[in-house]
Amino acid sequence: MSEIFCYDTDSLTKEKLPHLSEAFSGYLRSLAVPAKVRMSAEIMLEEVSENIIGHAAPHRSFSFRCELKDDLLEIEFRDNGNEFNPLKDAPVPDTGLSAEERKIGGLGIMLVRKFSDSISYNREGDENVLYLIKKIEDG
Repeated sequence: MSEIFCYDTDSLTKEKLPHLSEAFSGYLRSLAVPAKVRMSAEIMLEEVSENIIGHAAPHRSFSFRCELKDDLLEIEFRDNGNEFNPLKDAPVPDTGLSAEERKIGGLGIMLVRKFSDSISYNREGDENVLYLIKKIEDG
């Protein structure tokens, strides 16, 4: 059985993000996704969405889709902002430095890489498409 969560908007804003996060959290709870996996998926949603809000030009379309297939969450982000591959183009943080010494940026995608089991990026037409896979495992 497959369960799908979709969220589409003509412009993702900081004001819309709490609604999206709450709805996604409810979706994961309704599927009895273990708390640790749910928290990882929620962090990935937050980090990628914040990057899109901060870096894509305003008033760009945004689509988020998550599908539960067997023991996998298949997550897709789409936006029609300027082409940006976070896997290649995002700054790599120097985690050896203190927070005060470190340049701003890069921690979000670092967290997304850590919490996902698979991550890929494609440019499809005028859209940035980021695919994530998160395995559903107990706790």
